[in-house]
Amino acid sequence: MRITIQQIKDYTRCPLYYKFVYVNGLPLTSSLNDFYKEYLKLSIYFYYFSVIENKTKSFDSILRKWESQWFSSQMVDKFTGESLNKKSNEAVIVLGNVYKRIRAEKITPIAVNFAYEAVFEGDENIHVTGNIDLIRILHDRTRKRETHIVFFSLARNYLDEFLMKGDISISVASYGFRSNFKEQEDKIIINNILCKDDNVAVRDGADYRRAEKVVRNICRGIEEKVYYPAGNRLTCSDCQFKLFCINEKAIT
Repeated sequence: MRITIQQIKDYTRCPLYYKFVYVNGLPLTSSLNDFYKEYLKLSIYFYYFSVIENKTKSFDSILRKWESQWFSSQMVDKFTGESLNKKSNEAVIVLGNVYKRIRAEKITPIAVNFAYEAVFEGDENIHVTGNIDLIRILHDRTRKRETHIVFFSLARNYLDEFLMKGDISISVASYGFRSNFKEQEDKIIINNILCKDDNVAVRDGADYRRAEKVVRNICRGIEEKVYYPAGNRLTCSDCQFKLFCINEKAIT
């Protein structure tokens, strides 16, 4: 079976939500904040791609990249000028802080937005695909050479260590990195773009076994068409399918 890490996240969030999106094909509508997060990441990717190509971009170039995406005809048609300008002003500050930070890094980027495939072998092989935001080599002279896999987070608070330890997507990505590169990363970095400090994580065999068990259970649920509503207040409050979900609960 083939499955994306996003599908795994969506099924974990709510099996009924997964059904609406991937089985029923109900359209998803991206909010202004969704586009904001996406285009911030793309602007950061733009910088790291330029470093890999030995054509390091200036901050002005990054801002022009941001503006070309943010003020595209698609965005102007979807949202008001006031809302676009307000979020763009926020982005300029965020990207300015990010640029100062990454310019000072003693690293060599190896891959940006790297597409991995993690294969869990067994009676049925399960192929999980996803992306790693950045793979880099640290070459600070004060420390030994280290390989990092990096994920950019737009959370406004420092991530909870317990929740990060149980994050299946991080475990699967680490497993996929090791499978693809035949090398073990030294650290997993959660780069908190909106916060001052990063989170650092490591993964071992127990984490991979736990991740495989969860992934296999999710795949089994999908194959057996187990699509119950999760009923979680946090995820239900902003769900686009609340009306359908109410009807579905009434039917079942």
